[in-house]
This record gives sequence, C-alpha cells and structure tokens, in this order.
Amino acid sequence: MKEIVALLIFIVCIESSASLTAPVAFTGQPALQAWSTIYSNLDLSRPKFNVIGSGSGLSMNQTAAGTVDFGGTNIPIPDDFKFKDQIVQFPLLVSAMVISANVPGVKDGQLVLSADIIAQAYLTQKMKWNDQRIKDLNPELNLPDLPIYPIGRADVAGTTADLCEYLTSTSAGLDHDQTYRSLFKEKFGSRATVPFGVLNARDMGNMAAMIKQTKGALGYVDIVTADRGHLMNIGLVDDFGNKVFPTKSAISAGVEKIKWTESSCSVSATTGIVSASGAWPLLNPFYMILSKNVALETRTEVQNFLDWERTSQDAEKASDELGMKSLVGEFWPTISEKIFRDCFNKN
Repeated sequence: MKEIVALLIFIVCIESSASLTAPVAFTGQPALQAWSTIYSNLDLSRPKFNVIGSGSGLSMNQTAAGTVDFGGTNIPIPDDFKFKDQIVQFPLLVSAMVISANVPGVKDGQLVLSADIIAQAYLTQKMKWNDQRIKDLNPELNLPDLPIYPIGRADVAGTTADLCEYLTSTSAGLDHDQTYRSLFKEKFGSRATVPFGVLNARDMGNMAAMIKQTKGALGYVDIVTADRGHLMNIGLVDDFGNKVFPTKSAISAGVEKIKWTESSCSVSATTGIVSASGAWPLLNPFYMILSKNVALETRTEVQNFLDWERTSQDAEKASDELGMKSLVGEFWPTISEKIFRDCFNKN
C-alpha cells in the first residue's frame, strides 16, 4: 500500500500544474492547438496550453493588460494601438484567406470573381449572382437570379483588414474597371476593420456558419475554416489575367513573395497581399504576441515550446495538414537572439 501511495505521489509530482492561456486569432488557433497538444503530451512536466479562439483586437488588449500569458493575431500591431510599445510580436505561421460563397447550383472550384466585383457587392449590397459582370467571367455557369448577401465581421479581425487591402490595391488583372475598388477605398480606407456587410458575423466560426446557412452569401474566412466547414471557395483573377484558386501550389507560390520588416522587438509582413503570376494573392500571416512585462518563467516556457516546434517533424506535419506553413525556424535567430534576449523587462 505504501508503495502505491509513493508511486501516485511521484506521478503527481512529475505532472506539470502549469497552464498557459492564450487568446489567439481564429486563423492560427488550429495549428497552435495541435502543436501545443503534441508538445505537452510528449512530457508530462511541460505546461498545458489553453488556446482560445478570439479576434485579433481582443487578443491584443488582453495581452497588453497582462491578463493572459501570450496572444496571437493575424494583423501586425497597429501604430495607433495605445500599448504598442509594450508588446513584442513575431510571425509563427502563414495561411491563406479565401473568399467563400453559397450559390445554389455552383460547386467548389467553379466560380471566379474579380476584386472590383467583390468590392461592388460589398459597397452596393444590391448585386445578384447573375449580374452580367459575373456572367462574363463565368460563361460556362448557369448562375441563379439570387441576391448576393455580403457578410462582414462585427469584431476587429485581421481577415477584414486583409480583404480591404486586397480590394483597394491598384492592379486590375482581367477586370480593368476599378470603379468600385476606388469607391470602396474612399469609404472604408485600405485596412479597415469595421463591419461593412449586409450581415455581420461575430467571429470567424459564425462567419462560416452564416455562409453555409444563407443562400446567396458571400464572405471571407481562412482556408482551415473553409475546409472544415466544407465551404465553396471562389477563384480570383490575379494581376496577370490568370484565374487562380487556393490550391497548395498557388498558396506556396504566394508565400514565397511575402516581404517582411524587422525592428528591435517586432517582425511583421509588409503586406499579406502578393502579386505573382499563378500565386494565390490573399495570404494571412499569424503572429505571436507577448507583453514585455510577462514573467520570466512564462516567457522561458514559451521559448522552450518554440525551440521544440522549429525542429519537430510532428509539428511540421500538423501545420502542413492544415494547409499552413510554420515560420518559427525561418525567424528563429531573430526570435531567440534578439527578441527573447533583449526585449523583455527584467522581472
């Protein structure tokens, strides 16, 4: 009996009671959750991770306030964010954002839209799926006489900012009419995070549900959410006149074109919108963020976790299966030798 009690005490002692809480943008949640589960299960002394899906705005606010251990966003910390100087950020992953719709009679991989048509749908909120502009791009499809219901986000979301940037960029592709893109930019700017749909979802999951439940819906989600929800993805016209779909090869071609900027305590993409022939143009970098005042014990645990991830084949497989690419290894010298060494307050 004494031996059994001693064994139970030993098991309890080696199990970690530590738990790290992280509200993160929905884009990166699946991969980060998969990584952390593998990591914790390999060694019971490692901390458990409570990865909570949220909007980027909520994650930034909670991280800055110190009420969570770290956060994750799919937008760089904005210059006008009150506590920007108190947060470090660096890229963990990159994924694709997709345009999804619910059009009766049309299957995934068939429908193509231009950026100006998408801008027109969101701006006017009066288009139908059999509009002549859409028919001209899709002459082989029998499109229904059905209103387009553009869906936005009611929360602060990086995907909204990315869509705005894409819709207001200057290249034309096959569609040389830029009327609605210009009008959209005049009204919302190039990185808006305000609700601009005829319907507005409370978060990414709600957006996917609304697309699936609403005939005629048009919306935007990350590729993981689209795949898991079995949504119909729409192709786009790139800047070179090609009709491209969010395939693995097209996404990979786009990832290679992302440009990054570094400062003393921050690494971020100049833009997630890329221009390359045959490349998917809507990419969605995902960042880890930490308060500069986070406890030494916490940031040590996070650094250990990232050090494991960059060399783990299991972690690479998990993110690859989700259609996401890890960036930890690529940026590890900056993360470990600059940010974790120099950017945190002594505590």
